[in-house]
Amino acid sequence: MKPAFLSALLAIPFSLANEVVVDFWVKAFIPLHVDSVTKVYPKDKSKSMIHGIPIIGDCFLTDQRSFSSANGASARMHSETWIWIKPNGYTWSQDHHCGETVEVDCEDGDVEGRKTQNANGMKFTQKEGSSNRVVLAYKASASNPLVSLAPDVDVEGTLTLDKVNGYIEFVGRVDDSPAFEAYVTINGSAPHTIATLGPKPGAGPSSLIGGANRDFRGRVNF
Repeated sequence: MKPAFLSALLAIPFSLANEVVVDFWVKAFIPLHVDSVTKVYPKDKSKSMIHGIPIIGDCFLTDQRSFSSANGASARMHSETWIWIKPNGYTWSQDHHCGETVEVDCEDGDVEGRKTQNANGMKFTQKEGSSNRVVLAYKASASNPLVSLAPDVDVEGTLTLDKVNGYIEFVGRVDDSPAFEAYVTINGSAPHTIATLGPKPGAGPSSLIGGANRDFRGRVNF
């Protein structure tokens, strides 16, 4: 949910160059189509599903999309932070949630379970803060809530908002799967792309074993 201070601030025309407010979000999602990984959902051929880890999982619906800068786009994991740098200081807040996981039969597509993972393993923490620069560390992990001992999707990195040099940057790492995307709005602008990264070719749920190992980074200047 958008914090009250941000809603109030965005209602004011930005004429002061020494105030900056950003809305940054990062998502992990399962694309509609991944070569050799996704398959057509039997009950609706416009949708897709993905096999779970052999023996301990059936099939699961994907997020039915490709990359999207829509803040509300379906995702397995969504983390968001709002940062407001003012002449006399700064403030920031955060929100995290996971999308609903739907398990289906691999043969006939019947729904076998629905559950939403909690966001307890997803968090921004402050490393640095002033009226010129705010730096947040980010670490997130979440697993399939319908599969016992399922490996986590992992994302980690550092978000920097530098008012003096005029940029916002995320430098981090992600797993081989699924897909990942990060966007930012600056002073109420349309979303700018920070970074997008699809799954490693052939990577599925089994590739989640182990920590984040792929670079995921980008910068937007303002």
